[in-house]
Amino acid sequence: MNTTQTAPHANELHEPHWISRSAFQIVIILFLCTEIALVFVLKSGASLWLAVPLVLVTSHLMHGAAIGFHEATHGLLRRNRRFNEFDGVLLGVFSFMSFSLYRAAHQLHHMHLATERDEELWPFVNPDSPRWARILAACVELTAGLVFLPFLFLRIFLRAGSPIRSRKVRRRIWAELALMVVVWISVVAAVTHWQVWRYFL
Repeated sequence: MNTTQTAPHANELHEPHWISRSAFQIVIILFLCTEIALVFVLKSGASLWLAVPLVLVTSHLMHGAAIGFHEATHGLLRRNRRFNEFDGVLLGVFSFMSFSLYRAAHQLHHMHLATERDEELWPFVNPDSPRWARILAACVELTAGLVFLPFLFLRIFLRAGSPIRSRKVRRRIWAELALMVVVWISVVAAVTHWQVWRYFL
């Protein structure tokens, strides 16, 4: 019996299957349904303990969206490049991350994996970094990733001698950061106007 893989089958292994692409839409739909359920629980005046499982499910689905963000940087989230870019930018805006910045820095991560030039793994790959700083960075990343990761990538972008030198890419990053500021000012204004801080928090 011939067990040698044919060329088309070998290529298939490197292509995401249709279910991996549709999984993202399922995650987002479930996320929206969970958010709606959370609104009803909080509006009904029911015990806040009923909100706890919904918040945990929401957190899990948000992690799924973060995986989608990563796939978008590799161009694998959607077959259509424009939809892929749209989803990437949208997910980035709501996770305080520029899509173009993440993509540029993440490419460097793949080029210099686990070396001193892998700035996505800073400060862990820096041999001059004291042990306490690496432990602190690990703790902050695991407990407050929503704050740590934007800091990490902004450090790569803003530091002197940044490896992200393309003017076109840097302009796009600045535009996405400006969009993020506008969106979040609008979100906070809307939350304040409708007095829904309890739900928002």
